Amino acid sequence: MELSPLSVSMRRAGELSSAIAGAARAHVIGLGRFGGNLALIRWLVARAVPVTLWERQGAEDLGASWMSLGDLQHRIEVHWGCDEPKVEAGEPVFVTPGLPPHHPGLQRIDPVLVSTELEI
Repeated sequence: MELSPLSVSMRRAGELSSAIAGAARAHVIGLGRFGGNLALIRWLVARAVPVTLWERQGAEDLGASWMSLGDLQHRIEVHWGCDEPKVEAGEPVFVTPGLPPHHPGLQRIDPVLVSTELEI
């Protein structure tokens, strides 16, 4: 039986919600120059999920994206200039779609935990 794209999306959303609910921390790899993961970070913080942001660029390179987080900035652990995220087993990882799946920094992370979905 073939599943519809909507069924697959709904199932994946349920899996991600379960992973987030049971996680001690969520990781976001790549804020993005245009703030592609801003909504995700806000969503996680609103649910009291500790967030670690791994960003290859520096804060000064991301300008408006980083500044738009305002008061949430102090609630996020940030690793600027990082190509090698360190993720504990079982912690969900959200990757900006601009990062290719073969990126060396993703090779040691369980692919089941990695998501490129920005809309939850």
